[in-house]
Amino acid sequence: MDNTTYLEFQKFSDREQAEELTGILSRNGIASVLDELPGYAYVLSSNPAKEFHVKLKAEDFERANALLLAQSARQIESVDKRYYLHTFTDFELEEIVAKPDEWNDFDFLAAQKILKERGRETGPAKLAQLQKERLAFLATPETVPVHWIILGYVIGLLGGPIAIFSGWHLMTHKKTLPNGKRVPSYSNATRKHGVFMLATGIVSLIIWLVIGVIRNTPYRRGYYL
Repeated sequence: MDNTTYLEFQKFSDREQAEELTGILSRNGIASVLDELPGYAYVLSSNPAKEFHVKLKAEDFERANALLLAQSARQIESVDKRYYLHTFTDFELEEIVAKPDEWNDFDFLAAQKILKERGRETGPAKLAQLQKERLAFLATPETVPVHWIILGYVIGLLGGPIAIFSGWHLMTHKKTLPNGKRVPSYSNATRKHGVFMLATGIVSLIIWLVIGVIRNTPYRRGYYL
C-alpha cells in the first residue's frame, strides 16, 4: 500500500484542464493524484459544481513549478498589444510579479515581459527576493479573532462536539506553500487556545453524558422507592 502523502498543487473547476496538467506532469516523470471534490456551492445548488484537485508529493512542487514555467516561457512571445495585461499599470504588473501564486504562469511571465518593454525589467536577483518575501508572507500564521475564541469556549461548555472539532482544527491544521512546504495555519497563541478548547469540549461532553445517564437511571425515576 502506498502511504505517500500528496498535497494540493492546483485546483480546477474543469476536469479537462486538470487532466491536461496531470498528463504534462506524467510525461515529465512527476507522479500526481487527481481528486474530484464537491465545490462550496454543492449543498445549495441543484446542479452542484465540482472541483478537481491535482496533488503532488511535497518534494515535486518546485520541479513541477519550474516545468510549467518553462512551458509558458515558450509561449510568451505570442503576447501582443491586445493582451489584457497591456492595460495594467506598472504597479499592477509588479503586483503580479510579486504574487505569482495568485496568477497563472503565463500571466506571471507576460507581466515581466511588458514591464521590460516599459523599461522596468525585473532581474533574477529581484525575482528571487520577491519569491522569498512572498513565501515568508504566506507562511505567516493566522490569529483567530478573540470573539471567535470566546464563542468556541462557550459552545464547548454547552455541548462539546463542535468545540472538540474546532480545537483539533486550530491545533493541527497546516497550509501548503507554493514550494510544497507545510506550515501551521495558526499562531502559537491560537494553537494553545485550540488545546484548551479541545479539553473543554471533552470534559463538557463527559459531564453532560454523565448527567444524562443519571437522569435516566431507574433509581432517579423512582422505580426502587
